[in-house]
Amino acid sequence: MLYPGEMSVDDNFLSLFKQAKYRLDVEDVHLTGGEPSLNMHAEDIIASLKGLGLTVKMTSNGETGGDRIKDIIDAGIDGINFSILGLTAEDFQRTQNNYHLDKSFYENKIRRMYEAIDLAIKEGIYVAANIVVSDFLSINKAIELINYYKNSLQIEIQPDLSNIKESESAIEELLVRVGATPIERKIIAGVSDERITYEVKNGVKIVNKKIRRIILDNACSGCPYSETDCVEGFSGPRVYIDAENNYYIGFCIMRMERTAPYDSFFSSQLCDEILSLYYNDYNNLIGKFCLVSFSKQ
Repeated sequence: MLYPGEMSVDDNFLSLFKQAKYRLDVEDVHLTGGEPSLNMHAEDIIASLKGLGLTVKMTSNGETGGDRIKDIIDAGIDGINFSILGLTAEDFQRTQNNYHLDKSFYENKIRRMYEAIDLAIKEGIYVAANIVVSDFLSINKAIELINYYKNSLQIEIQPDLSNIKESESAIEELLVRVGATPIERKIIAGVSDERITYEVKNGVKIVNKKIRRIILDNACSGCPYSETDCVEGFSGPRVYIDAENNYYIGFCIMRMERTAPYDSFFSSQLCDEILSLYYNDYNNLIGKFCLVSFSKQ
C-alpha cells in the first residue's frame, strides 16, 4: 500500500517530468489532490514545470482563499478549475461527511471560495467553475451558478460517475432549461475525455464534460472491474509520491496497485502502449472529424 507524501521539487521530480515530456510527448500537467493549494511547495512545483515548457493548470476547491491563490498565480499557473461543492453553507454541508460541524465552518469555506475565484478572474488567467450534476435535484444549483458568474468564467458541467444514467439525463434537462445550443465539440485523443461547448441565449458558455470511454487493451485485459464499475476508463497517466519521496506513475484510478516506479515505467511496455494509444486514437479521430484537439495529460 502507498502512503502519500508531499510533492516538492527535487532531482527525481525534474527527472520524471523531463522523461514524461520526452517519452510521452507530455505538454500539459494538471495538479490535483487532495487540495493542491495546501502544498506549501506549490509555487516551486509550478515554476519548475513552466521552466520545462509545460502548460500547468490545477483543480482547487478554493478553500485556501485569495491570498494563497494569488501566490500560485504569481508562480505562473496557466489556469484554475474551481470545484464547486456548494453555493450556500447548507448546500456545501450536505456534500460533506462531517455534517455535524457548525454552519459557520461552511460559511467560511464558501466565503474563501468566492474570494479565490474573484481574485483569479481579476488576475486574468483561465478560470473555470466545475459543478457535478448528480441528479434532477442538482439542476437548480447549476442554474444558480450559471446566472451568478455569467460570462466572467467558464462553467463546466460534469456527470456523476456513481450515478451516470440519471446524471446524464439531468444534464440534458439542464441544457434544455437554459436554452443551450451546441457550438463546439472537442475530443482529447488517447484519453476518456470529450467536451461539448454550448452557448446560452444570454451569451454564457457552458462546457459539458462527457465520458468517451477508452481503455488500454493490454494493460486493462483481465481487469476484474466491469464497465459499470470503471465508467471512466483510461484518463491519462498520473503521478504519485509516497511518504519516502519515491515517485510512481499509475494509469488506473480503480487499482492503485497498478502503479510503477517512475524510472522503470518509462522503459516499460505500458509506456509504449500509452503512447501508441495516443497516436492511434488521434489518427482514427481525424478520419471522422474536421477539428480535433490533440492533448496529452
